[in-house]
Amino acid sequence: MRLFQPTYRDAAGNLKKSRKWWVRYYVRGRRFEKPLGTRDKRAAEILAGEMVKAGELRAVGLETHDETRAAGVEPLVTEYETELRRRNRDDEHIERTIFRVRKLLEGVSELVAVTPEAVRKALDRVTGERDLTARTANFYRVALHGFFRWLVREGRWTRNPVEAVVPARVTGNARNRRALAPEELDRLLATAPAYRALVYLVAATTGLRRGELRSLLWMHVDLVAATLSLPAAAAKNRHEEPLPLPAGVVEALRAARGEAKPEENVFPTVPTVETFYGDLRAAGIERETGGRIADFHALRTTMGTSLARAGVPLVVAQRLMRHSDPKLTANVYSKLEVVDYRAAVARIDRTPAASEGRPAKRRRRRAAGAGDADADAAPAGTAAGKLSRPLSRSGVRQTDAKGLMASYFTTHDSGLTATPLAADSSGARDASEGSRTLTSGRRRVFETRASAVPPRWRGAELLARPGFSVKGGRLRGPENSSSRGRPESSRCTRWRPV
Repeated sequence: MRLFQPTYRDAAGNLKKSRKWWVRYYVRGRRFEKPLGTRDKRAAEILAGEMVKAGELRAVGLETHDETRAAGVEPLVTEYETELRRRNRDDEHIERTIFRVRKLLEGVSELVAVTPEAVRKALDRVTGERDLTARTANFYRVALHGFFRWLVREGRWTRNPVEAVVPARVTGNARNRRALAPEELDRLLATAPAYRALVYLVAATTGLRRGELRSLLWMHVDLVAATLSLPAAAAKNRHEEPLPLPAGVVEALRAARGEAKPEENVFPTVPTVETFYGDLRAAGIERETGGRIADFHALRTTMGTSLARAGVPLVVAQRLMRHSDPKLTANVYSKLEVVDYRAAVARIDRTPAASEGRPAKRRRRRAAGAGDADADAAPAGTAAGKLSRPLSRSGVRQTDAKGLMASYFTTHDSGLTATPLAADSSGARDASEGSRTLTSGRRRVFETRASAVPPRWRGAELLARPGFSVKGGRLRGPENSSSRGRPESSRCTRWRPV
């Protein structure tokens, strides 16, 4: 195979070279010379390779898709449009898809010229001409991908060149919408004309899109059952699902129907985007706030946000919004604000109202004092009297590097008390069992020091490990202790009052 630019003589007899490329190749000894019809050498190389491949396939009797090659690009695009209509796709979708396919195939006369490189260059060209975002450019790629996938599926082409073209990376939301605040929605409904206010009210309480509102007929609205059943052909997800209507919307629709017939449209005309923006200005509502805009589709976002603020379960909100994925409902159509998060946190606030305004240190000191007072009120001279007192706020278990440990309880501030288990025959108590009960299995390690030992335990003996005791407010142990690491709580668990 050899590419060349043939020479010719002009009217004056001068020898000149053609600007377009030709190819010369051989198949089974036969010589072929064909024009490639392009000035781009890279495109000419690709076309020449396809021609050689097709010639070799024909020579051995294999499929070469000659009919598809001979049909041309435009007849195939027209046939693809017919196929989309057969699939019962929406007219708006068909028009948009065919426009994008034709835009990318501008200047292409043969499908063999559509290579991955040609697709990438076409996407760059259209993106620059129409100032497209990465998200919209990917929609163009999807349209052309569907066209070639149809040809490959029907066996009319060998491969889909769009598969090798990586989609553009989309960062952030292409259009960051915001939800209208309740007072903003009230102002919009109050200032807009009655007919348009009804459209806005239905859109904000049912989540219907503009196209769905245009397709809504009175036969789809049951004012007695207070439901709205959008036909599957008009719904975006192609599913017919009944939607409940609030009582206020039912009354507004009943008043607007009058003598309308069941086959008539509920809204003969739906406000355009420009009209909606004008109504926003008349109501004193900012179209853009903090980089987020309020367009007609923001009424659907308003419904999703209202459901989230009302505490509606996510699965119910997903069904009402008619989303296939709950992530779409939660992440895109629920625009909660800081005030919503603050209200949620306030529900789990456990700070006692009586302690508001007091320093934290004073509250701890007061809590510890209350625990000691309760201890003094307990019956003296008994094991139950010593062990059933509310204990101080210091630790659950404490141990030092030498393995010295004191097990006792906390948490007067959290409302728990160290109620002991039943006494054994010697009057001792099992502190280990009590610690697990009061702390739900959680343990904290503290440095062993005098201040960490509650005063009521000073002078008590620590059983089950000979040589341990509490004297003078300090935990004492054997001078030559062989313990290493942290001992288990079962080693020092039984207290005996002195």
